[in-house]
Amino acid sequence: MRTASVFVVLVTGALVGLTGCAAAPYDWSNVPVTKAEARPVVDAMIDAALATGPTGDLSGYCRTYAEFGYMCDDTLATVASEHLAFPGPGRPTVAFLTNGTGSQFLSIRGTRLDGTSYVGQIEVDHDAAGNTVVDSPVFWYPQELVSS
Repeated sequence: MRTASVFVVLVTGALVGLTGCAAAPYDWSNVPVTKAEARPVVDAMIDAALATGPTGDLSGYCRTYAEFGYMCDDTLATVASEHLAFPGPGRPTVAFLTNGTGSQFLSIRGTRLDGTSYVGQIEVDHDAAGNTVVDSPVFWYPQELVSS
């Protein structure tokens, strides 16, 4: 009898384990973003930043475009503390970079309202649900994520 009880427990445990695996959603965060996926998100992000302007709701901009809004807010605070001017009205240039990980890195170059130039890099990934997201959309902050 003891052998039968162990068998029932093992089979039941295996079924519970299989059911748990089947119900788990797919995690897209490790799936590389293609250039075709990244481009419209980045274009919309740049358009939104330029439309928001330096006195607009930049925290709302962060909530809309950043994968982690609080990190974007921290970057905005750094930009303010370093007295870096907001991007000018001209459209910046965007170049795709690679580092071999499958993530899309972009270099964004433009001119600030005060006439100084900027080069910022951003990373574009998938979140766990498969949405294309930007790590920090403060593209006018000078940072180098990938050697170009």
